[in-house]
Amino acid sequence: MTGQNETAFAEQNPSRWQKLMARLADFEQAMTYDPHDHTDATVSHLWHKVEKLETRLNELEGRDQRVA
Repeated sequence: MTGQNETAFAEQNPSRWQKLMARLADFEQAMTYDPHDHTDATVSHLWHKVEKLETRLNELEGRDQRVA
Protein backbone atom coordinates (compact mmCIF):
# COMPACT_ATOMS: atom_id res chain seq x y z
CA MET A 1 0.00 0.00 0.00
CA THR A 2 2.95 2.30 0.64
CA GLY A 3 4.09 1.79 -2.96
CA GLN A 4 0.75 2.99 -4.24
CA ASN A 5 0.89 6.09 -2.08
CA GLU A 6 4.40 6.92 -3.27
CA THR A 7 3.40 6.42 -6.90
CA ALA A 8 0.38 8.67 -6.54
CA PHE A 9 2.52 11.28 -4.79
CA ALA A 10 5.16 11.12 -7.54
CA GLU A 11 2.51 11.65 -10.23
CA GLN A 12 1.18 14.74 -8.47
CA ASN A 13 4.66 16.24 -8.02
CA PRO A 14 6.76 15.45 -11.09
CA SER A 15 10.48 16.05 -10.90
CA ARG A 16 12.17 18.92 -12.72
CA TRP A 17 13.35 16.50 -15.41
CA GLN A 18 9.84 15.17 -15.91
CA LYS A 19 8.51 18.73 -16.21
CA LEU A 20 11.27 19.61 -18.66
CA MET A 21 10.64 16.51 -20.76
CA ALA A 22 6.90 17.21 -20.81
CA ARG A 23 7.52 20.80 -21.93
CA LEU A 24 9.94 19.65 -24.62
CA ALA A 25 7.42 17.08 -25.86
CA ASP A 26 4.72 19.76 -25.98
CA PHE A 27 7.08 22.09 -27.83
CA GLU A 28 7.99 19.41 -30.35
CA GLN A 29 4.33 18.61 -30.94
CA ALA A 30 3.58 22.30 -31.45
CA MET A 31 6.44 22.63 -33.94
CA THR A 32 5.20 19.69 -36.02
CA TYR A 33 1.54 20.74 -35.91
CA ASP A 34 0.09 21.30 -39.36
CA PRO A 35 -3.28 23.07 -39.37
CA HIS A 36 -3.91 21.80 -42.90
CA ASP A 37 -3.88 18.21 -41.66
CA HIS A 38 -6.52 19.09 -39.09
CA THR A 39 -8.58 20.91 -41.71
CA ASP A 40 -8.30 18.02 -44.19
CA ALA A 41 -9.39 15.52 -41.55
CA THR A 42 -12.36 17.68 -40.58
CA VAL A 43 -13.47 18.21 -44.18
CA SER A 44 -13.12 14.50 -44.89
CA HIS A 45 -15.23 13.69 -41.83
CA LEU A 46 -17.91 16.17 -42.90
CA TRP A 47 -18.06 14.76 -46.44
CA HIS A 48 -18.50 11.30 -44.97
CA LYS A 49 -21.41 12.59 -42.88
CA VAL A 50 -22.94 14.27 -45.95
CA GLU A 51 -22.78 10.99 -47.88
CA LYS A 52 -24.51 9.17 -45.03
CA LEU A 53 -27.21 11.83 -44.82
CA GLU A 54 -27.79 11.75 -48.58
CA THR A 55 -28.15 7.97 -48.46
CA ARG A 56 -30.60 8.21 -45.58
CA LEU A 57 -32.57 10.96 -47.37
CA ASN A 58 -32.83 8.84 -50.52
CA GLU A 59 -34.10 5.92 -48.44
CA LEU A 60 -36.75 8.09 -46.78
CA GLU A 61 -37.83 9.65 -50.08
CA GLY A 62 -38.15 6.15 -51.56
CA ARG A 63 -40.41 5.08 -48.70
CA ASP A 64 -42.58 8.18 -49.13
CA GLN A 65 -43.07 7.45 -52.83
CA ARG A 66 -44.06 3.84 -52.14
CA VAL A 67 -46.57 4.88 -49.45
CA ALA A 68 -48.20 7.58 -51.59
